Amino acid sequence: MRRASAWAAKREKYLSMAFKLPVVGGAIAAVAHLAFRRRFVPALLDLHDILDDSPLRGRYWVWSGLLLGWAREGALLKHDRDADLALMLDDVPLLESLVPRLRSAGFEPRARFRSNDGTTRILRFIRDGLQFEFFSFERIDDELVYYTFGWPPDNLFQNEARIADQPLKEFDFLGRTWNCHQDVDSELEAMYGDWRTPQRRWHYMDDDLALTGREPWVYPSTAWEP
Repeated sequence: MRRASAWAAKREKYLSMAFKLPVVGGAIAAVAHLAFRRRFVPALLDLHDILDDSPLRGRYWVWSGLLLGWAREGALLKHDRDADLALMLDDVPLLESLVPRLRSAGFEPRARFRSNDGTTRILRFIRDGLQFEFFSFERIDDELVYYTFGWPPDNLFQNEARIADQPLKEFDFLGRTWNCHQDVDSELEAMYGDWRTPQRRWHYMDDDLALTGREPWVYPSTAWEP
């Protein structure tokens, strides 16, 4: 599984280089996205069906790039290669309890990202080289706090970010019913600014407008062996 994941990472790197080729880059990108979608959508729907047939039904939601694709294009973003899902920090044990079922469907638990206080902030699953991430949100006053982690050239950093706490609503996407926050426009604007205009160079470590702080990441182990 890890060897397959390493190959998938190399494949994405080579594809990214090919997309930049003059004349043919656009055609290569279109074909690659179609091939990705044919693999990704069935996996995403399998994940949805497992979660909705569990205590997590109605307690997790779509956000970030996956939500942006639906809101702006009614489809998956062409340059995005993972699924961004969210749940409250208190519900992380519910997700962990589903690991046996998820594993039996091919979703392998791959990484646990902890903030500097040791709290689980992101859980990553891999299926056939495809990546599915669950971000845990912590409610503080009327805001939801989340964390991201990255590897700039010389240091490890963790970002803290905040968005408004909102009730969830249902929406239809890819033949299934999902949850997202009620005011999609305000949430995406808080993170992306003009979210209706594609920003191919947007990077989650530097360009998220919801960021409230950054500090060196001193808890870099992402080992997860459930």
